[in-house]
Formats: sequence, C-alpha cells, structure tokens
Amino acid sequence: MSALPTPSLRDLALAARAAGERTRALALFREAGDPWSRNDEALEHLALGEIEDARRTAEALAGERPDFAPARRTLGLVARAAGDVDAALHHFRAATARDRADLWSAYDAAETLRALGRDEEADAALRALASGTPLPHALRALGAAARARGNAEEALAALRVASDLLPADPWFLLDHAEALVALERLDEADVALRALAQRHPRFAGARRALMRLAARRGDAAMRLDEARALAALDPDAGALDLADVLLDHSERAEAETICVRHLVRRGAAPRPLRQLARAARQTGDPERALAHLRAAARLLPADATLRAECAGEALALGRVAQAKADAEAALAIDPTAPRAHRILALVARAEGREADALDRMRALWADGAGPAQAGFELGTDLRAGGVFTDAATVYERLAGRPDAAPEALVERALLARRLDGIDAARARLDEALHLSPGHARALLCLGDIERELGRFEAAAAAYRAALESRPGLGWAHVGLALLAEARGDGDEAVSALRAAIAADPGESHPRILLAQRLAERGDGDGARALLAGVAPGDPRAAEAALALARIWRLDGDGAGALRVLEDAARRWPDRPEIAVETAEEALRQGQPEAALAWLSVGEARHPGHPGHPGLLEARARLALSRDDLEAAVALFDEAATADPGRLGPPLMLARLAAMRGDPASALGRFETIAQRFGERPELTLARAETLRQLGRIAEAERCFDESLARARVPAVAIAAALAAIEGARLPRAEALLSGLTTATRADTARLHFARAQLAAAGWDFDRAIAEGEAAVRLQPADGWYRNRLAHAALLALDLPRAARALREGAALEAGANALRGKSANPSQSHYGQLLDEFRLDAEALAALQAALAEPPAVRLAAIAACLRACPDHTASSVLYLIEARRQGALATRVGVGVGGVPRAIHQFWTDDAVPADVAAYMATWRDLNPRFTHRVWSEREAAGWLAAHAPPATAAAFARAREPAMKADLFRLALLAREGGVWVDADDRCLRPIAPLIARGAGLLAYQEDLGSVGNNLLAARPGHPLVLRALAQASAAVNRGDGDILWLATGPGLLTRVWAGALARPSSGEADDALLLDRADCLAHVAIHCLAAYKASERHWSRTAFGRGRRTRRVASPV
Repeated sequence: MSALPTPSLRDLALAARAAGERTRALALFREAGDPWSRNDEALEHLALGEIEDARRTAEALAGERPDFAPARRTLGLVARAAGDVDAALHHFRAATARDRADLWSAYDAAETLRALGRDEEADAALRALASGTPLPHALRALGAAARARGNAEEALAALRVASDLLPADPWFLLDHAEALVALERLDEADVALRALAQRHPRFAGARRALMRLAARRGDAAMRLDEARALAALDPDAGALDLADVLLDHSERAEAETICVRHLVRRGAAPRPLRQLARAARQTGDPERALAHLRAAARLLPADATLRAECAGEALALGRVAQAKADAEAALAIDPTAPRAHRILALVARAEGREADALDRMRALWADGAGPAQAGFELGTDLRAGGVFTDAATVYERLAGRPDAAPEALVERALLARRLDGIDAARARLDEALHLSPGHARALLCLGDIERELGRFEAAAAAYRAALESRPGLGWAHVGLALLAEARGDGDEAVSALRAAIAADPGESHPRILLAQRLAERGDGDGARALLAGVAPGDPRAAEAALALARIWRLDGDGAGALRVLEDAARRWPDRPEIAVETAEEALRQGQPEAALAWLSVGEARHPGHPGHPGLLEARARLALSRDDLEAAVALFDEAATADPGRLGPPLMLARLAAMRGDPASALGRFETIAQRFGERPELTLARAETLRQLGRIAEAERCFDESLARARVPAVAIAAALAAIEGARLPRAEALLSGLTTATRADTARLHFARAQLAAAGWDFDRAIAEGEAAVRLQPADGWYRNRLAHAALLALDLPRAARALREGAALEAGANALRGKSANPSQSHYGQLLDEFRLDAEALAALQAALAEPPAVRLAAIAACLRACPDHTASSVLYLIEARRQGALATRVGVGVGGVPRAIHQFWTDDAVPADVAAYMATWRDLNPRFTHRVWSEREAAGWLAAHAPPATAAAFARAREPAMKADLFRLALLAREGGVWVDADDRCLRPIAPLIARGAGLLAYQEDLGSVGNNLLAARPGHPLVLRALAQASAAVNRGDGDILWLATGPGLLTRVWAGALARPSSGEADDALLLDRADCLAHVAIHCLAAYKASERHWSRTAFGRGRRTRRVASPV
C-alpha cells in the first residue's frame, strides 16, 4: 500500500466532511491530490449523487495506480449505486485481490453475491472471511444470511458473537436483540434492548426497537411511551414515528401538529404529508386526504406505492376513472406494484367485471410465484366470491412458503372450518402452532372455536396463551369478554372490553362492543359517547352505525333506529347486511313496501347480486312468514351453498324439514351439522326445541342436559327451563333458573321472560306481569314477550294492560302481517278475541272484578256466584277454574276404576289418507295402549256416523262448519256423548300408557290448559255424560246460528270451560260429580300435545282461518 499523505489539506477536508460541508470537502480533497484524497474526492462525488464524476475520478486513479486497492473498492461502490451489480462484484473482488487485509471489500463482495441470488457462494465467502478473522461484520452478515434462509437460531448465534466482539457499536447490539424477537423470545429481547438504551442513551434505534416490541406485545401504553422517548432523541424521523403511533391511538390533533411542525421546519416531505392524509381519512375527509397524497406524490413522482395510495383514495371517493388512471400510472413506474394491481381489481369489481378482477389478482399471484400479499388478497377475493376450492389451493401454496406460513395456515383453517368442519380447522391451527407455538392469531382462532363449542376452560387457556405471546393483545381481550358473556359474567366482560380498548386504541371493534354493553345496562349516554369516538373514516364506521341503530331500538325508538339504518344503508350501499337490517326494521315499523325496497337495493348493489347469503336468508325469512315453505327451503338451501360456513341456513333447513313433516330428515340434518360445526349452543337450542315440538320430550331434555354439562350457557339454561314449563315440569324449570346469572341484555330479558312463564304456570299472574314487563322493557322489539304479557294480564283481569300489550305487539307485526295479507288489528288474534270476549259483557266483567278482589277464603264462592248469574261468561268460567286449582278444590281422582269410559281411542283426520307425520303420532296411541281399540275417523266417515246416530242439529252443524277443526270438535262431542271412549287430537303423541289416567273413577276426564281452560284435545268420557251432552247442544246451536265466535270459543276449549265450570259452580246439579280435571303435569306426563306437523303451516289449521270476521254479539247459553 502507498504511504499516507501529509495531514494538512487532508485533515481540513476530513473536518469539512464531518461538518457536512460536502462541496468544501470535495474541493479540499481535490487540492490535496494524493491517492487517498483523490479516492475520497470520488467518494464525495458519490455522496452528492454525482455518479459519473465519481466514476471518472476513480477510474483515472485506478488507471494511474493499478495496485491501489481503495480505487477498486470505490469503483465497486459506484457500480453498485448505478445498479450494475455484476460490475460491482468484479471491482470488490479486484480490491480484495490487491489488498488481502481489505476485509470490507471481501464483505461487500459476499453481499453482492447475495444480491445476485448466489446465496451459497455468498455464505461460503462470509464463512471464509469469518474463519480467517473474528470480524464482527462478517459474523453479522452470516447472521443476516441465516435469517434470510429462515434459520433463526443460527442467525441469533452469529449475531450474539458479533455484538460481543463489537459492543461499542449499538447497531450490532440491536441486531442481537432483533434476532431474539424473531425467535419470539420477547422478554430476553426487552432486556437486551433496555441494556442497549442504557449503554447508548442517545441511540435512537434502541427506542425505535422498544416501540416496535411494545406494539408486537400489544402494549399500547408502552408503545406510546417509547415513541415519545424516540421523538425526544430524534426530532425528525422519531417525531414522525410518534405521529404514526398517535394516529393508531386516534389522537389525531397531536399527530397533525407534529406533521405540520415538521413541514414548517424541514419543508415539504412525503412522509408527513402521507400521515396528514391518514389523519384526514380518520376524520372522514377523503378530499383532504387525497390532496395530501397528491402533494406527496408530486415530491416523489417515481414512487409507485404513493401513486397507488392516491388511486385507493380516489376509489374511496367513488372516482373510479381517476383511481384507474392513478393505478395505471403506478404500474408504469413499477409493473409489479401489488397495491396498484389491487386497485385495478377493485375498479373492475366496481364496474361489474368480477371475472376481470379475479384474473388480475391471479396474474399478480402468478400461481405462487408472486408476492405473498397478492396470494392472501386473491384468497380473500376467492372466498368472497364463493370460489372456495381455488381459495384453498392458494392458501396451500402460501403455507409452503417461508414468507407466508403460519399465517397462511390460519387462513386455511378458517376456510377449512367453513368447508370441512371443526376438526379440519383445528388440524390446520395445530399445524400453525407447531410452526410458531406463540402465533397469536392461531391461538385466537382456537379460542374462538372452543368458546363457541362451550369448552370454556380450553377457550380461556387459548386466549391467555395469546396474551402471553403478545401481552395486551386487544383481540384476545375481546375473546375473553365474549367468553365472560357466555358464562353470564357481565362485569368481567365489560372489564375485558376496556382492556381491549386500552391495548389497541386504534381498533374500534371493542369500543363498539362496549358501547352496546353499556346501552344494555342503561347507560345510553356513555354508549353514544363511545360510538361518537369512532371517526367517520374508520374502517368500523358502518359497524358503529349499526350499533347506534340497535341502541335506539333498545330505547324503544324504532323510528329512530330506522332513520340511522337508512342513513347507513345510503352511505354504505355495498354492505348487504345493512340493507338487511334496514329492511327488517322497516318491517317492524309497519312499512312493508320500504322493507322490500331496501332488500332490492341490497341485492342490486352487492357485486354478487343476488347471491349474498344474508340477503338470501332475509328473503327466506319473508317466505317463511308467508308460510311458503317451499320457497323458504329453496332460499335457505341457496344461502347454505353460497356460504357453507354459516350455521343459520342449515339449522333452518333442519327445522323446515320437521315443519314439512319429515322429522327423520330433520334429525339427520342436525347430526350432519354437529359433525361440521360441533355441538354449539345454537345447535342445541334448535335441535332440542325441534325434539320438543315433535313430542320427543325425554330426548329434548337429554339434549339440553348434555349441553349444560359441557357449559352452563345462560341461553341454553333458559331455553331448557322454558321447555320444562311447556311440559309442566315446574320443579325442573325452577332448578334450571335458580342462581342463573346473565351478561347480556338479551339473556337478561330471556331470564325475566322465563320467570314470567314459570309464575304464570303456577297461577301467580301478578309476578308474571312484573317479570313480563321487565322482559319487554329490555327487549321492546320482541312481539312474543308482549304476547305472553297479554296472557298474564288477561288472566289477572288487567284488561287495559292486556290491550296495550296486544296493541304494541300488533304494531310490531303490522308490516309482516301486511305481507301475509292479514289484518293488523290486535283483535284478529287468539288473545285479541279472548280480550273482546272478556269485555263483551261489561256488567258481568264488573262483577267478576269485584269477586277477584275478595279475600281468598271467599273468592271462589264469589266467582261461582258470578257464574251462576251469567253462565255463558267465559272469563268467569276460566277464572273460576284457576281459583279452584289455586285453592286445591279440583280433585286428583273421583273414585276407582275407569268410571264407565270404554277402552276405545278415537282420532279424526279430514281425508281418508293420513299424512305420514300425523300417522306417526297416531301410531304411538296404538303401540302404547294395546288393550284399547283404535280408530281414525275421516270426515266422510264422521258425516255418515252423524247422519245415522247424532241429533239432526248436530249433523246440520257438522255440514255447516267452516274449518276441519270445528268439524272435529262437533264429531268428538257427538261420538263421546253416544259411545264414549278416549278422544285424542291427531297432533298429540302418546308418551306412556293412558290406562292409569282413566283409572281414577272419572266418567269424564280432561286436563286444564295454561289459560286455565279445559282442553279438548285429550278427552275421555262415558256414554251419555251430561256435560258432554250439554256441550254438544251448545256447540251445535252456535254453529247453526252462525255465531261469530272463533271455534275455540264456540265449539272448543272455551265452550267446555263454560260448561265444566258452570257445573262445578252448581254442585247441586251433580253433573260434575264424576268429572276429573287433571292438572297439566298429570296430563303431560302421558301426552305430548300440539306437536309439529306439516298441515299446521297450511290453511288446514284452524288458527290460519279463524280471524278476520265481523264483530260478535253477546252469546246466548243453550239448554241441554
């Protein structure tokens, strides 16, 4: 090597360089003139961007001094800066050949080999360099090479030694810490970085790495603290890093101040302009956002990413042509720019060219050769378009790439869950966790699966593992909140949501969930304040609008909810779920035309028109409300095909199979659902309720109990209690509800409702009203709660309350009834007719109300007096039987033996051929009662029998009867009056032999319904029983007169109730001496009543045709 120059001019040049005076340094190096200074002159040209001047100077020096290695090295640096990598490698090798001690050139030669893709040669060169000398830089490069190959352990080993060899260089210590992060050894990384910050307190890199580590761990507060510390060390780039963090926290004002201050001090710069664009986007000002981005793009005209950002903002503004032009400009700069390709795909989709959009993303993905992000985006598009098999292929390829797994395995798991079921999804998540045991998203997905299956401990363990991997991870806190809700712990759920917000202030989903929970707890102001914090430009803004509408609904202001929803539907026309919810709210508000119009808007706007599963489900529900089961099945089937991962459609298809008279298919479908989705609470609710409606009571209870053994989910426990109440198993219901806690407003309302039904079943109507009112207050949009509140109020003789409940319920159903072509008048319902009946005779009503006000000791006698005074008063009859039950005045047996009841079971079906589902119910009576004869009568046979054996008035009434059920009422009374026996309705299932029921000495046996009335679906009588004769005469007369009563009042339970109660109120008549009125528990232990059957969804069922007739006149009691 040559001798060093005299220091004078060179020292001045070096001092100028250190001071940043590049032009002066260049002149001084040139003036010095020695080889070293001439080499530095070339380097100064290079630093100033004067590549050609640098090349000419270095080439001249190399030509004059062929053995001068620094000139060769400088030529290598110049070639690298010019993008000529092959020339750079040649010059670095030439420098090393001339000076074996020039380790830097050897190092740069190895790195240039890597840039050329010659990784094995690069690794060999670095190993040779490291073996010859413990050069920290060589070890650092070896560590980087190992990291690039995916060998994190080898990278850590090399970088640890490098940092030990050169502890004075903070960058080496930083490399070591980041290698620890790559291995998920976050605690060790934190210690290493804090030691680095202490050793080099002015080194901004340590604070930046600590900031990133805090973000990785989900510690939002620590991230912000470190960002502030970084900004204090680095007021330029560090301050802008702080602005990014502030924007993540939605603290836009401070972030904007930092950006503006930077622009004032440093002049126009792209990064702060982009940050100002982001702030504008958050505040819902896309015009300003685009203006900032265009200003940044003018500063960096060759930046393809920035031009693509402009395209994205233009597209958000609906300027499709402008977005297309910007994206194409970005591709002109960089044909591989992924974001630009993505924007053009979105443009194609906006123009209705879905196939073109997919083709563009496929081309970018290049069958696995393209960027990983392109693969993920293509997978998302394919899933959204229902092309699930192709999406699976993309994720499989991604999973085989080191730059994409295990994230691709998580995506594949989510797709497998949709296509193949829970087990397949879990297997993929296990693969992801095998590759990365602390992978937070995989753990979150696993926790979600376990939570939805009711495996609460396993879910909690998964969420906690995610938090251990990333302390403060917001989504893990959300999972824990949902888990707490599922367990009924509302306070814990709220705490977890607050933790989620603190962990990730920039993610609005937990904020929206918390707002809904606060609203459910009555803190509407707090809820609205939280939602107001979701900026108009927030990705969750639409979700926030839906939440706000639901808060209005919870407040009982459906009109306000509809206004919010309509605004949201106009603002986000491509969000079909908003159109669906808007349509459903319009229907609740009695606007059926608007409801249909909003559904049509959603179908027209959605790119997959009309196949979005949510829209299909909405149409299916409308078809179901019209009793168009065929259309509902077709729509739900289409929805299930469009998105196999949705649980709702297959559940409804199973329920519809049962409704259409195919219970075997229904239960088979439930089994298939369980295999795909697991034993989820939603499945339990649907399957158990279907079993109950099919009369398979023990199986329904077993289904509930197995689910509750896995996890005591409040909704399941409440549903099990309601099923027990329906079956008159009140102690079971009491046990299920005892000590039950709820976390959501919906569950709390359900609990009040269940307690109301339990109280009503025990004839405590005051408590039933109080609990029912509480349920209605919590869920004002639920019509069924109001229906049952009307039931309790009616039987408490609180008729104004009953009328109000029916009126409000009818208003909620007005829109749906309009679509069905039915009246919205609250009187055109079963309870509405009973209310009219109760109010029809004001004098009798006043007397009854006075009787009810009497003390218990004399109340029954007072009601009996009302009955004797007005024997045709249904209200007095019902309340007499209820009071008699309360006071234990109704016997449980009247003697021994069968009381003269023949061992013959009679059933009725209009047609000669009985449908299979009804025939299956009928078969249970034959199978379980082999000592009884069994006959099914058709209308034709009944008419023949009546013509031969019944009084002419009865035969005439049978011919005149409007509904099949009315004909059955008349025939049942006529047949039992003459021949006696046991009458059973066609939709009742026998659960156990009935011989013990009729072996209580009764000549007439029936049971008491939940209305307090006498049920006629199970009726046993000896021939000629006076109460049956009286009921037959009154029924025949009513039909022949053309009375306007519904059949329940004219020929059914209402009639029987008046006759039975009237006889009990006149004990001297002796007509009821051998009449036994069972309580519901006695009866329902043997019989499952009113079971599901296909005919009930048709006009054959009496409830479909009973309403809509003229006003009734006061009834005239008929003598026997």
